[in-house]
Amino acid sequence: MIVVSATASIFLWGLPYLESLNNEQTVRNVEFQFNSIIDNIRDLVGGKTDGKNNFPVSANDGEIRITGSEFDRTIVCYSYTDTDFTISGLDEYESSEFDSEFGININVPSLVASAKFFDDPKDPGNYTWEDLSVSGSTPTYTASATAPRVFSGRVCIFLNSSATVNFGKIWLFDSNPIKFALNSNQGLYELILEKGGIIYSENGDLEVKRPFSIFYDNDYFRINVLQMLALTNFSAGANGFSTTISVASNGTWVQEQDRIVYHLRLQLYGDNAQTWLDYIYNKYQNEFTQSGDTLHLDASADGVYFSFLNSIIKLDI
Repeated sequence: MIVVSATASIFLWGLPYLESLNNEQTVRNVEFQFNSIIDNIRDLVGGKTDGKNNFPVSANDGEIRITGSEFDRTIVCYSYTDTDFTISGLDEYESSEFDSEFGININVPSLVASAKFFDDPKDPGNYTWEDLSVSGSTPTYTASATAPRVFSGRVCIFLNSSATVNFGKIWLFDSNPIKFALNSNQGLYELILEKGGIIYSENGDLEVKRPFSIFYDNDYFRINVLQMLALTNFSAGANGFSTTISVASNGTWVQEQDRIVYHLRLQLYGDNAQTWLDYIYNKYQNEFTQSGDTLHLDASADGVYFSFLNSIIKLDI
């Protein structure tokens, strides 16, 4: 009787422990594969390798998916003068709820705004210029696009205090993440490759495993917004998978290079946005202030040298 009870106890304790070890090993293997993809992406955007590579990705449990209807959003705002501004209303990053207008809070007597809409974000040469309709008065304005156009995909917004004096820009990028999920008796494990970094989630507890390309040191701030765009909706697994992900560079553009800016804001949206914001804030705690979905770098005294790149990566199976 004692032997049977002891055996049963070891069995009941041992199985969950073994399953937990297997889950951790599976996650580590997928994380290694995600890191290899990121390393190659960084080589691609840096011009160190050819423009396209294929990556075998596999796991003995769990599922992987890439869909063009799942987004994370990155917004970068900055001013070339000490005129500060904030924006609101561009937080709807789901395809069924994209915004056609947004708010601007700024202390200028009149505001002129125009936008460069990239009609196909995967094709940087395919864009449309539009003068936005601006209503309101200082300090609260609303800028609207002509229906049915919405602020999504890839958009650059120019803010002018007159028809010719540009004092700031707003860049918006929507990107499709690669997601791995393993649902077991021990809980839900997830790895998300987005923005060129990796987020890990275990039963809802999130942490940054690898940061995306952002750097601040003294008077220099650099960021490369990596926009990953799915050419094919794909999912595989539930109980394991083996597939190949195609990663192709569609170009890198220098939007700003060591340009002095005085106010810089980074706004992030998506399932993991708060984790990214907290990570950046904690890393550069003495430089940024954080409010909700926004990190603010206030360089109104002397300005900061700002370099800003945007890379497009096409994902396919």
